[in-house]
Order: sequence, then structure tokens, then C-alpha cells
Amino acid sequence: MLAIAQHPKSSGNLKWVSYAGLQDHPDHALAQNYLSGKAS
Repeated sequence: MLAIAQHPKSSGNLKWVSYAGLQDHPDHALAQNYLSGKAS
């Protein structure tokens, strides 16, 4: 899932992507802690 979330963000086709697995997501640390790094 992380690769799927990273692709549109890196290609510039979208203005934003909301996925807790991305480093810049506000809940990234929570996903790492509570979901063993698997945000979905």
C-alpha cells in the first residue's frame, strides 16, 4: 500500500495524499506504534 500512496504524490498528479504510512502524515507515528507499521 505504501508504494501505491507514494506514486501519485511523487508524480505530481495530485495535490495531496492522505495515508498514515507516509512519513509526512500527522498520524504516521501512531500507525508505526499501534499498527506495527502497517497503516491499512
